[in-house]
Amino acid sequence: MSNLQLARIAFLAICFFASEASWATPSPPFDPPLRDQWSRGDARVLRQWLLLGPLPGNLDTDELESQGGEAMVHPAVADAGATKRWIAQPWGQEILDLSGALGSQQYRGSSASPETGYAFRLIKSEEDRDAVISLGCDTGVRVWVNGERVFESPTSTGFAFDRERIPVHLHQGDNRLLLKFEHHTGPWRFAARVLEPGTVVPGRDEIIPHVSSDRVGSVLQLRGESLHSHMDRPVQISVTAAGGRPAGNAVAARDQTVKIPTASWADGPYEIHFTTRTAWGRDVTTHIPWYKGSAPTAARQLLADAQTSSNDIRGAHVRMLADLVRDRVGSDLSQMPDDGWAIIHSPLLEYAEVKQAKNAGSVGVRPGGFVRLAYFDETDGSAQFCRAYLPTHYSASKRWPLMLELHGFNPANPVYVKWWSVDVRHNDIAEQHDVIFVEPYGRGNAQYMGIGEKDVLHCLAEAKRRFSVDDDRVYISGESMGGGGVWLIVTRHPDLFAAAAPVFGGWDFRVLHMLFDNPNATTLPERYAQEAQSSFAEAESLLNLPIYIQHGDADQTVNVDNSRHAARLLQRWGYDVRYREHPGRGHEDLNNRDEIVEWFLAHRRVSSPLHVRVRATDLDGATAYWVRVTALDSTIAVTRVDAEVIQPGEIRVDTQNVAAFTLSPPAALRNGARPVRVVWNGTEHVAPVSANGTVSLDSAHATSLEKHPGLSGGLSSLITTPFAVVIGTASTDPVMNRRCKEKAEGFATMWEGWQHQRPRIFTDEQLTPQDEQRYSLLLVGGPDANRVTRRMQSHLPLVVESDAITVDGRKFAVTDAVVQMIYPSPAARDRYVFVVAATSTAGMYFWNPGGLWNVPFGYPTIRMDWIIRDGRQVTLEPGLGSERRWVASGAFDRHWKRDDRMVFPGEEALRAHSPLHKPAPPDFRVSAVALNSYVGRYELNPGVTATIKQGSEGLVLETPDGFRTPLTPESETEFRVDYADGVLTFQRDSGGATTGATYNGDPGNLVLKKLPG
Repeated sequence: MSNLQLARIAFLAICFFASEASWATPSPPFDPPLRDQWSRGDARVLRQWLLLGPLPGNLDTDELESQGGEAMVHPAVADAGATKRWIAQPWGQEILDLSGALGSQQYRGSSASPETGYAFRLIKSEEDRDAVISLGCDTGVRVWVNGERVFESPTSTGFAFDRERIPVHLHQGDNRLLLKFEHHTGPWRFAARVLEPGTVVPGRDEIIPHVSSDRVGSVLQLRGESLHSHMDRPVQISVTAAGGRPAGNAVAARDQTVKIPTASWADGPYEIHFTTRTAWGRDVTTHIPWYKGSAPTAARQLLADAQTSSNDIRGAHVRMLADLVRDRVGSDLSQMPDDGWAIIHSPLLEYAEVKQAKNAGSVGVRPGGFVRLAYFDETDGSAQFCRAYLPTHYSASKRWPLMLELHGFNPANPVYVKWWSVDVRHNDIAEQHDVIFVEPYGRGNAQYMGIGEKDVLHCLAEAKRRFSVDDDRVYISGESMGGGGVWLIVTRHPDLFAAAAPVFGGWDFRVLHMLFDNPNATTLPERYAQEAQSSFAEAESLLNLPIYIQHGDADQTVNVDNSRHAARLLQRWGYDVRYREHPGRGHEDLNNRDEIVEWFLAHRRVSSPLHVRVRATDLDGATAYWVRVTALDSTIAVTRVDAEVIQPGEIRVDTQNVAAFTLSPPAALRNGARPVRVVWNGTEHVAPVSANGTVSLDSAHATSLEKHPGLSGGLSSLITTPFAVVIGTASTDPVMNRRCKEKAEGFATMWEGWQHQRPRIFTDEQLTPQDEQRYSLLLVGGPDANRVTRRMQSHLPLVVESDAITVDGRKFAVTDAVVQMIYPSPAARDRYVFVVAATSTAGMYFWNPGGLWNVPFGYPTIRMDWIIRDGRQVTLEPGLGSERRWVASGAFDRHWKRDDRMVFPGEEALRAHSPLHKPAPPDFRVSAVALNSYVGRYELNPGVTATIKQGSEGLVLETPDGFRTPLTPESETEFRVDYADGVLTFQRDSGGATTGATYNGDPGNLVLKKLPG
């Protein structure tokens, strides 16, 4: 062996033993493949809290003696009676508003007795260490860590992030953090985080404004408290009245108090604006309300004006503002606290602007203005509102970018004036990014489907009409339900937008394996329903639209796998998609709006793409850019289009489930007015260009009666058109007339509970020919019971007899059954008739008036054109379609004709072994003893309860989501849930006491345990 070989062996040995020695030395474990970015410590604001209050007393009063006292309290292990008093606040904004969370009035008057509130949470620590509690709050506070009081401040000079830095020591494991806040009147907020000692965090508040006035109210004293070292940046102070009219101004150094005389000002609402610059030269403005004179006097004028206002949109606007005042301070203004003007400042200022405006369209249209867009929705005649915020430098002389922001799901689904932020007058995005910022209402909890989708599009169109909008810079974002809404809106209307950003929204049955992965769900309606419910069902339409998806990986409400799935799907296709995942973040504010807006503004709309794709689950959504599908082969199947301009005047169009379409490419793409060569699924067509620049192709001859966009069928489509309910009163059987009225009123009650608007409702004698032409008609009662149905019978493919129901020539033998069918109205070109007809009075009993939309989520539910059902109460496995339990159901073809390929009889074997329910005899009564025993609270799931109450009409079921329905007895223990397809059966022990109940029906079978008390 040579010396060189020996040297090599020695070198390898040295390396080996050196590496062995390094292996023997302890070292940190490898980072995971998806490692988080390293930081010295977590600087995020704490969001998950348990709250308690409001309680009488002050900081010196220990309200937790029954739970071990303030030093020892631990809600997570407290006794059951005490734990119920703590309210879980699992997610929300960084700044937690205790007034809202605890249901306390914010402004209580200068003489109000103090109240207190507690916030508790556990802080986990990997080791014993020193730390800093960084706290900002509006009021006096005490802080305990592991039972030791570590901080106390009896007052606060105003909320600011990180105003207090409290040194503490944390033990390894769980540490108890308890905060106690004292509240007299005014804002009651806090934000806290745990930092490593010496951590430097960016300042969140540039200045804290302070406003006061002298005793006679003739001088305003104003000061901008500085929280930063760059004291050389002055503060511009301006005061404006309604409409942004200047009232006074001053320039002050930071922390300098200035005085502005107000004696000559008119009484009314004002805004004070503090503007300064950050160290980086960015303007920042803080807005403060102020009122001169008597706010109750102005509020009384508003309430009086609302009573006499006309029925135009201005009157609706005034009435909404009056409702806002009543909601905040009540109708008895003499009981308003002396500082209550702050609660109603926003509606009073908006009312003053409505009064001074020359017309309804001019309110708030000015630089930095707040505009409440308003319109009457013909669907039910309701007034709808949308908030818009204009940039600080807004001018109609140039075009401005516009951003739509879609709100999330509100479990309470309250009336408009109780929704989040409806009285907020300023928006940081509009002011800091020079963007028109628009927040549609979306008809509340409607999932942005149907009427919700129409509302968003109407708001956008109205904003474009009222403001100077750059059509090539329109963007849309939203969180949670709003994120799902973004997916729906942009995939159905990609040509309207330049970019989109859904935030923790959207889902797919391939990801959310809950009700949609039953291997037995193999029928065409079941497979179609699964696709139609997916937020990403139409994602192919995003070929030319950039999209930015964001989600927290600890989201327990919307699984992050949904967004991962969507991002991977779009990446797989080569689409322009960006995905950001926030480690450790849940279903909460991700503080990402500035980032999203900056990304938005780097994009402009692709208005005339050469290549267009469409995937749609209905005819109304089968459109993108210059492609519109106008007829389908099957109305309950997915539609696909791949269209590309090969060269000017030559277009390739490949389709699936398309019977007809129109193309409207710009003149440059179609080679002017010359005929266009279209290769459709491999077959060449030379098509002329119409006067409006469109090319149309059809696989068959169109007829006078066609399904088309806007009239494409599906029972739930009724409630996306202007509609009216028509009660049948013409039956010779008074029980049938009564049942028609009850069902119609049930539908009206359901709609009003969802949309807070009573729908139009007529009897068959009240309806005029003009009404027939104006509205889609929900005709409750067949030809035997409803005069309007009788008049239209010869135009409808429906025959109802005592022993059979015939749909377009196909007969179904059935007794005690009801049919519901949607069809083009014989009286109006673009309206429906929706007939509810029964073979008997018992059959009418089985119509569910609330079945057209989901309660409580609000999305449309029935895409079939007709359904026949009877009293069979069929239990289905999760994931199976309701068409299995019905007698039969189906969808008409493109010509509104029956197509047996789209007729679905119920599953006879399943139906045959299911109980047949019937209404109780007219004179049947449940004993008072039994009814009383059913009243009480019932546990649906741990922590989720429903309540059964007894009213003048009998038992009523109320669920936590706001769903309220009568219970109609069928026997001593069985009750039909009137506004759902189900039966509730009570269980009683041998002594007659009720122990629980079972629910059988949609959305599934439930076991309810009756709770004591």
